[in-house]
Amino acid sequence: MSRIAWTVSLILVAPAAIPVGLAQTFTEYKVPTAMSWPSGIAVGSDGALWFTEKFSLKIGRITTSGVVTEYPLPSTETGEPAGIAGGPDGALWFVLPDAIGRTTTSGVITLYAIPGIVPQPIGGITAGPDGAMWFDAGNNGIGRITTSGAMTFYKLPVSGGSPAAITTGPDGNLWFGDGNHTLLYRLTPAGVFTQFPMNQGQESTPNYMTIGPDGALWAIASIWMERITAAGTVSTSFMIPSASPQSLTSGPDGAMWYVDYQANTIVRFTTDGVFTAYTVPTSNSYPTAIVTGSDGALWFTEKADTTNGVGKIGRLAIPTAPAGPTILSGGIVNAASYAQTNGAGNPVAPGALVAIFTSQLSAQAASFTTETLPPSLGGVSVTFNGVTAPMVQVAPTGQYPYISAQVPFEITPGTASVVITVNNTPSAAVSETIVPSQPGIFTIPATGQGNAILVFTNPATNQAAIAAPSNSGITYPTAPIPRGSNGFFYVTGLGAMTPTVPDGSGTCPASNGICNANATPTVLVGGITAPVAFAGQAPGFPGVFQVNITIPQNAPTGNNVNLVVVSADGSVTSNTATIAVQ
Repeated sequence: MSRIAWTVSLILVAPAAIPVGLAQTFTEYKVPTAMSWPSGIAVGSDGALWFTEKFSLKIGRITTSGVVTEYPLPSTETGEPAGIAGGPDGALWFVLPDAIGRTTTSGVITLYAIPGIVPQPIGGITAGPDGAMWFDAGNNGIGRITTSGAMTFYKLPVSGGSPAAITTGPDGNLWFGDGNHTLLYRLTPAGVFTQFPMNQGQESTPNYMTIGPDGALWAIASIWMERITAAGTVSTSFMIPSASPQSLTSGPDGAMWYVDYQANTIVRFTTDGVFTAYTVPTSNSYPTAIVTGSDGALWFTEKADTTNGVGKIGRLAIPTAPAGPTILSGGIVNAASYAQTNGAGNPVAPGALVAIFTSQLSAQAASFTTETLPPSLGGVSVTFNGVTAPMVQVAPTGQYPYISAQVPFEITPGTASVVITVNNTPSAAVSETIVPSQPGIFTIPATGQGNAILVFTNPATNQAAIAAPSNSGITYPTAPIPRGSNGFFYVTGLGAMTPTVPDGSGTCPASNGICNANATPTVLVGGITAPVAFAGQAPGFPGVFQVNITIPQNAPTGNNVNLVVVSADGSVTSNTATIAVQ
């Protein structure tokens, strides 16, 4: 009998999402002018937050205690102010479609007209390494303005460019993206350009950039968070699970922060790829830009409360990090059966896939994508007696967040100390009983109480099918299995094998590809013992056993015939799954 003729997916994947953070402390301050649309925001030399008001054509100032003052632009100016940044002269500098603006901390505004151009949208501005201000100048390329108002422009090497996200990098040069040509640029203070092509995949054109806590340049580029090296290449990228990420600042907590305009959230991102979202209290406020304030909090602009059109400035105190992950009492269970005994969990076996339920899980949803299970996922790892457990999945959302992993084969029967670590913060150790064998049958649905994934060759079609009724809702071909037929199904937790399969691997190292369970279990079909032809490693499925059986001739028939696995010594019984028999 063939050991493997057909396979189905056994691993559930949690929905990708950003976990919602805890301990949120928001404060919101209304801007006095209605329909003001606060846009850019920066920290002034006076310790206050300064912001541009796009629609009301004003420059706003808010103290860290929440006192708002507004300063109107000169009446001759009709352009909308955008980005703003602190300058080396202690003033705030901002951009207009046809001018660069400067305001002192007492609110005295001076405008410097951009010569010889048709007014056009102009975006970001930053203090350069040479004591001047540098800004995105649209079709004019990159502009430089001294603190006395003298301007110089540097045309991009490629015509029709659209510079954005200009930032002073850790190397003392200016960096920015060009979305029209999918390019990243480096510009020296002397005006020398170097261009770096960006791919359309995980190396998209940067829209927002900042120097991260690791001293490297980080960028939001479409749906990616990218780490950019001094050579202009992307060394690390993470897909952003957000609707519309924009603006980016490095926080005092060793993380980076950005706003999600559409999702109405402030999002924290760590350099190991963990995203955590904090929902802004005012619904549909459309946060636009963010900066770390002089008080160590995150300050951000809110376009408007759509109920009454009032713009706001928001403040988010850096959330207190959770004390650490907590494994629920009885929360370590067989990942196939989810079996519990009196709510206290069940023993598990070496090599078994287990689910570990937690009270909270401030981590990124993740599942493995390689042939070998990784030692960590989404900033989460698990150890049994200090031995790293191969990871299967991180599911941070839902009523009961959980982690799934494989118990290392080298953990011997007895008591094991289990610790989960999330973002370098370990949980308290939990004792878990390890037994030689603790079988759990994989089912559809994956609750441990559904139809077993018992595969056989349907004599009516000569094709593989699952032994289930036609109305079971299973998306694979189904049919009752005839008595006397051969089939196989999947379990986890049968314990040690010979030869031993490496932790995290689904490949048997034997030359014939066959790794047998050291102790063959008993299989009952409707209470009748079924002959077991093979019990061992399921090819390609880490932590999973394939059990080949023959359906007894005297087995009961019907759509819900019980299927049970009993450990070789008769001491442990699996969950009860069902199959269809005819």
